Amino acid sequence: MDFNRSPKFFPTSCAAKSLDILPANSANPFDYVGLLHNQLLETYYSGVSLPKTLTGISNSVVSIANATSAFTSLSGGTYTFTSLERVQYIALHSQDCLDSVVVSSLSSSGARISMTNFINSYLSLCNSENDYSVIYDFIVAYESAALSDTTLSLSDRKVILITTSVARYSSYERKKRPKKNTDPEWGLLVTNIIATLDGANESVAKALTMGLVSGIYENQ
Repeated sequence: MDFNRSPKFFPTSCAAKSLDILPANSANPFDYVGLLHNQLLETYYSGVSLPKTLTGISNSVVSIANATSAFTSLSGGTYTFTSLERVQYIALHSQDCLDSVVVSSLSSSGARISMTNFINSYLSLCNSENDYSVIYDFIVAYESAALSDTTLSLSDRKVILITTSVARYSSYERKKRPKKNTDPEWGLLVTNIIATLDGANESVAKALTMGLVSGIYENQ
């Protein structure tokens, strides 16, 4: 697998945009995943009436995703979301399910330790840091280390880079779109990131939909 190129099906305009505007990192070959995550998220929040239930959020996200050509190119056609119970489980156990999700998503002990340390450090930094550039630099440095780590398998590297891409774009979106009380709610990224990781082992489409549904539900 060539990790140095964005998929041919991803729109040229999106790929070009990701090269030179924060929160992009063109060195990550899965940068387009985080970009598409935020584009779908913005489309969702532009809706007139937003659902409140997990089922309603899931249906709305999948409808938007299936109406987006970049997503259907990834999913290979109309996507059916079958992970509602898994999202609900992660939402209810977000404080204690990270280890089990890491184990099920990554194959090597080194990748598991690395990912666990990254997520814990990332969430801690998001809670303590108001300057997005500090968070961005931290994520990009980790992505660089993952890309140069010859001990990682291709599948583990893919899962890591999908997750970091969504983490990078999600934290930027939180900074840009604060809650009504002006609190950016950095802490409301836990379920979003863990669910993305959980889905990344199967496919980009599943990582995106799980991350989006979980993040929206978490941020209500």
